Amino acid sequence: MLRLRGSEKVQLYVERASRLEVKGLIRDYQAQAVRAALSSWLCRGIIESPTGSGKTRMCAALMACVGGAWLYLVSNKKLAQQSGREFDQVLPAMCAEAGTEVEHQAMSYSQVKGAERRTYTGLLVDETHGLPAATRLSAFWKLDAEAVFGLSATPLDRMDYKNSVTIAAIGPVIHRVDPARLESYRHLAACRVTHLVPRRNGTD
Repeated sequence: MLRLRGSEKVQLYVERASRLEVKGLIRDYQAQAVRAALSSWLCRGIIESPTGSGKTRMCAALMACVGGAWLYLVSNKKLAQQSGREFDQVLPAMCAEAGTEVEHQAMSYSQVKGAERRTYTGLLVDETHGLPAATRLSAFWKLDAEAVFGLSATPLDRMDYKNSVTIAAIGPVIHRVDPARLESYRHLAACRVTHLVPRRNGTD
């Protein structure tokens, strides 16, 4: 596990994340999430990340800070292709700044079944809340990785045994991205709930 490589290694990964932030390659709230993940126990766990927070960029930063071979696991082939193109765009600059080399793949759960088995440096699971589905879980358990992180806006909203399945597979929630930070960047619209009570007149 990455944690067992020594505290010096973990500190190096965290420092690289800070450099990516300083260079403007990731935003402050993304850097916080990356640092929290890389310093988590045994480098496992879930990042609770709202829509619009830039999950793909956070995943790219995780890859760049550590280096090595990474797999990004998504729900369908189209999303895998889209994510792969995004990684191709952002990873070169991140790796150049971090001084690392990354081999990345993006696959759907169905593609994992026919893929050659190998051990990855890291595994990143998109939309973690869907992992407990039987077909997805069976594909997940075929993968070997030193670090495993999941990302979702609603990772543990299921109020049933499936929460335990998610935690057993990936780990607990290790960081929550504050929606207020996204609002400050205008990546997320501020939400306000107003309760309206109708007024009764004398004829009611």
